[in-house]
Amino acid sequence: MHTKWEWVGAELGAANEKRWSEYQSPVESNKGFDFCSVRIYSCDIAYPKRLERNALLAVPQKQTSQCGFDRNPWRALSAGKPSSLLQPSEWREYGSLGQARQRRDVPLGVLPSNESLAARIDKTLQDTEADIQPYDVATWEAVCGVLSDMYGPDGVWAVFQSIWQSGKHKIITFNDAEALRCKILSAALSSESRLSLLFAAARQLVAQENFQWPGLYTKIVHFFLERGDYEKAVRWDESLAPIFPAGAEEFGALLATFVIKPTPEMQSTLTALYVSGANRQLYDHVIPALFASGQSKLARTWRKKLVLFKDVPFTAKSRPFLLFLANYYPHVPLTESELAVAELNREWLAAEPEEDESFFEVDRKGVHRKGSHSDAFIAKWFASTWTSLEFAINLIYKLGVRTIGPRALQSLALRDPDTKEVASRIAQVERLGIRISSQSYCKILIAFARNGEDDLLIDLLHCDIHPDEFDDMETRHTLMAEAARTGDWKMERLLQGIEWAIETGPTSRRLNSLLRSEISKRSLGKAREVLDRMEALKISMAQASATGLLKRVFWKLDSHPQRSQRAPQSDGGSRDFDDPFLDRALNVIRRISCHDVAIPIRYWKMLLYKLGRSRRLDELEQLSLEIMQFYTPPYGGLVPVHREDLPKKLNTEERESIPADLPFVHHHHPIRLLFDPSLQRSIVRWGFDQTLATKPQPPATVTSLQTPSFSQFDVARGVRLLATLRDQGALIDTQVVRSSVVSRIATGMVPGRPRHRARDSIEFSVENLMDLIEKAWGSEMFPDAPKVVREIEARKSKLWHRYPKLIDRTFNQDST
Repeated sequence: MHTKWEWVGAELGAANEKRWSEYQSPVESNKGFDFCSVRIYSCDIAYPKRLERNALLAVPQKQTSQCGFDRNPWRALSAGKPSSLLQPSEWREYGSLGQARQRRDVPLGVLPSNESLAARIDKTLQDTEADIQPYDVATWEAVCGVLSDMYGPDGVWAVFQSIWQSGKHKIITFNDAEALRCKILSAALSSESRLSLLFAAARQLVAQENFQWPGLYTKIVHFFLERGDYEKAVRWDESLAPIFPAGAEEFGALLATFVIKPTPEMQSTLTALYVSGANRQLYDHVIPALFASGQSKLARTWRKKLVLFKDVPFTAKSRPFLLFLANYYPHVPLTESELAVAELNREWLAAEPEEDESFFEVDRKGVHRKGSHSDAFIAKWFASTWTSLEFAINLIYKLGVRTIGPRALQSLALRDPDTKEVASRIAQVERLGIRISSQSYCKILIAFARNGEDDLLIDLLHCDIHPDEFDDMETRHTLMAEAARTGDWKMERLLQGIEWAIETGPTSRRLNSLLRSEISKRSLGKAREVLDRMEALKISMAQASATGLLKRVFWKLDSHPQRSQRAPQSDGGSRDFDDPFLDRALNVIRRISCHDVAIPIRYWKMLLYKLGRSRRLDELEQLSLEIMQFYTPPYGGLVPVHREDLPKKLNTEERESIPADLPFVHHHHPIRLLFDPSLQRSIVRWGFDQTLATKPQPPATVTSLQTPSFSQFDVARGVRLLATLRDQGALIDTQVVRSSVVSRIATGMVPGRPRHRARDSIEFSVENLMDLIEKAWGSEMFPDAPKVVREIEARKSKLWHRYPKLIDRTFNQDST
């Protein structure tokens, strides 16, 4: 018994019109099909030729508009029309046309082989050549889409085979065939044999059509690098590069994509691709990608390779890395090209860092640095008519100016107060990397220029209000009220336009401006409300706003609490003392640390000292760990560092960034600068002395040591905190800790020092204390116990001379 297949047709080709006449009945006839419905015909497998020729049958062209079908069946299918080319129907027809139909399920998984599929497509195109244009790219894309949905890569590859075997491969070279080429290449990547055939076909296109398959090299190499098949990536690079070389931009993008993966296999493969390739202008692709990902060590490794091949930077993309290199690795000599991009000279790098902070003083009206000029000086250059504005802009750029203030921007706009011209000049300044001040005057001027408000711009440029006054909301409102009272409609219109420019600006800009305004008025309550709004909208705080808020919060906050502010002793070892100024500073700095802004180290240090001296040891320990997390981003990248904490002030910006992989032990890392030997000694002292006056904690068990709290280590809690910081990468000097511990033990044995009465001679014995200290430290600290005892006794004798009044008072109390 023969198997029946039924095929759905959607369009009548010219070659099939005769066949249609055998079945066609008038539309109004009751015996015929409605030509606007889907046609179904039975084809016996015993007649393969008939099966192939009837694979595509469709309604007549004159009925297409009634039926709503696309003339091209493949496009109709690709667009989701109710047709099913090359798909077995679920319906079977009995009797003659017009009789009832009965549903029959088709077995699943019965798919033709690649060869038969290619043959069917070829036959179909031959039969319908009059209606389906063989060089219509859109048709072939639709064919690929349909067959890809049905058969996956096999279907797409069959289309490619059909195109190639029928000699219509020129269609692949068409400009609008990019999508078709991508589908064919994706299908070829699923099989090594197919990829080899495609490579041979691409070479043939080069020879016959002088056509270079776009992106063939990068897509194939990218595929194998992404899969981790590094041997094939190198092998295909060797095959493709001589015939289909990638350009510098294309190859640079490929390297930048994978160079951030630090595995040895990936790095050796990329090195092999770079060395064997002809592209050499890749510095500005590789180095910025590595630096932005926080992998400075790998960036320095690649820099050595690039410089060895005389591959140097040309754009400002590499400037952040070069500034970092000059700051933190000054012994690394930079090439002339690198110095030019970084805008540095060897004399500045060779000079010792200045201790006077005024050397790089940041002024609100302009950023100053050695060899640069104030905003007033730049304004004079822009205002001078003896030179062109183009020349003046390029000159200040070469002088190293990277920020211009309101006076300079006003002078620039006054040269040609046309909104289009001013907007063009502003764009030119920004393209050069020159930042425009964040003051309200500058933002208002830019808004007027970019929105074509010529009258408002002219009024703004010629008004007699000082630019600083625009930052104060109350001043603006007062001026507007005065203008309305006096009937100065021109000033009132200008002030209304100013409010419009501020209110309709980007939300982040408006909120940051409002935050700075509230800070300048010392209204911390309203500033907190603005900060709440920014956090709710997930708007990042500007560096200028963060700096102003920190200055206001830490104003008059002394790291030395008065005696009346010290928390009283308690059995808990520490007790929170209600210091509203300290609590406010802690709250604000924690909120600021959630934004991408730099926080000067001195603020962190002030808080740590304040907490330690206020006997708030639990909060001291918690804040120390939070600071470590602040400089250890979980996904790498860059960490903001304030300008005052940089080794050398090589840039005018208030903040710079360091990569996350810069070791904490680096001489100039903020963590090392913060947890210096002085703070380490203080942490040991606070933990020992303040806990000594409380009831001793029970000894830590093996179970509790797995997740211990610092208080479990009793008088050694400070040592435990330093050990935790050490384990997280901080540089903790063992000799400093050991010396501090010996000093505290000796001091604690001086008569009259605060000590809880539960600490008897056994509890406070040297042996017991040394054992507790070593448990907290996590390793041996006192290998020679007798030597430690001698050191303690020697220090005790010195302390007797230091605290004579305390000792005398203690003995007098004992005698009474």
